[in-house]
Amino acid sequence: MSRNQPNKKNEKEKWMIFHPLDTAEIYRNLLAGNQSSGRRQSSKKGDPNKQIDHLWYDVHYRQQKTYAKKESKNRLYPLKKEIALSNEQLETYRQVLKQRREALALLSRYQRVKILHGRPTGKAFPGLGAAHVREATLTIHPVYGVPYLPGSSIKGVVRHWALEAFFEGSEKAYETALKGEAGEAQARHARAIRDVFGDQEHSGAVQFHDAFACEEVCLKPDVLTVHFGDYYQQGKPPTDRMDPVPNEFYGVEAPYFEFVITLAGERDFSLEGDDLLEVAGTWLKQALSEMGIGAKTTSGYGCFDFFVDRTEDTLQQGFQCLESREEKRKAQEEALRREREERERKEAWARKWAAMSEEERLLYEIEQLKSDHHEDREKSKSELYERVVAQAEQGNLEPARALRKYWEETGDWHVKKKKKKQHEKVQILLRLLGES
Repeated sequence: MSRNQPNKKNEKEKWMIFHPLDTAEIYRNLLAGNQSSGRRQSSKKGDPNKQIDHLWYDVHYRQQKTYAKKESKNRLYPLKKEIALSNEQLETYRQVLKQRREALALLSRYQRVKILHGRPTGKAFPGLGAAHVREATLTIHPVYGVPYLPGSSIKGVVRHWALEAFFEGSEKAYETALKGEAGEAQARHARAIRDVFGDQEHSGAVQFHDAFACEEVCLKPDVLTVHFGDYYQQGKPPTDRMDPVPNEFYGVEAPYFEFVITLAGERDFSLEGDDLLEVAGTWLKQALSEMGIGAKTTSGYGCFDFFVDRTEDTLQQGFQCLESREEKRKAQEEALRREREERERKEAWARKWAAMSEEERLLYEIEQLKSDHHEDREKSKSELYERVVAQAEQGNLEPARALRKYWEETGDWHVKKKKKKQHEKVQILLRLLGES
């Protein structure tokens, strides 16, 4: 597929060269880039309802001014003071978190679930070492467009902590204890690690799910200054004459992250299922408090200092959402059922009406008249009266008898001669009925 070329008239589109030509053409019609700091709003250029509203582009693409080598020293835009979720993305993220709670509620019917909210001590840098134009990046969810902590990373950190805590980080010591050659206490620890994380023969009983931040998540810049660049790159002796080189990059800030672990499986464990999940939860809290997760943990980043068990509250919210959705579904089905029945009733009546004779239709209309409705009384003296006379002249007298009965109820049958028009109509009906 042919590659796209940047539009020289629009510097903001230069990052589009990373897309295929046809994709870039579509995105050019959607893009509404905004280089201002803080919460991103719709740009005045383009359709505000059609834009690429995704943090992936802010972190990975909207960074570089030029790709010319001669301008490489000034090729990057300065970092924004803060990148928060836009209004549109915030609404989408709320729906994602709501669906996640519903999914966990459903999952809790078949598996044991534990949900922890952890408060970070500062910024976190998940995925900082991946390839990037600034040589420092972040792990952004490719679908939801928000920073997150992958479940595989969480599992790796917790397992590493367990090995350090019980076997001084030695895989060999762990395997020895698993064989029962290091005492009963060490064997219990080894079996618990095997049950939680698995081994070559069995998968781990505990699943570590991706951890998502709360709605107030945002990206804020941080800086790492290299003071002896020539020493690291060229091996020169480090001196104070070397120029410090600051490297800026984004970090993740959020009031809390939501960690989810679940336990499934019916095989025998060294501990009861609930106890094993509690152990895994305790290890997770200890690992993230003592070791942290992501990059720069030795500098205190990516660590957590407080955890709250929110399993019951979160699952209750999920079940409430499911109940609300079920009620809406039932209401929609009931509305559709009523609509279908009404449509079928009308169709049946239309078929019945089409099969009626004019006399039968006229009788039905007279029977539907109400004596206390002025409009019905006027209709009986005009349109219906003329049709009744026409039927009576053809020998069909039932409509005339029905109209007489209605007029007797409304007081329009026994009228004085001074009501000339109505008196004449009554006399005509009497004549047609053979009673005059």
